[in-house]
Amino acid sequence: MFDSQRLGSKFTDTLADLRGELGFRIIGYVLMPEPFHLLVWPSELADPSQILKRIEDRTARFLLKTLRRLHQKAT
Repeated sequence: MFDSQRLGSKFTDTLADLRGELGFRIIGYVLMPEPFHLLVWPSELADPSQILKRIEDRTARFLLKTLRRLHQKAT
């Protein structure tokens, strides 16, 4: 999944946006073709499960929007 340059860039942008919104610290992350690994220091605004949920929600919305656009171009 993350072998796409565009998706990898979107993921890191989303991570940076959420860090600004929720105030957590990014210790490190690794993007691989399928999974990702993320090490964060949570904030008072969000625990690790809330952070991951938001990352997954935003990434899924981006993927669905991209797939819809590609499907419309193909038809």
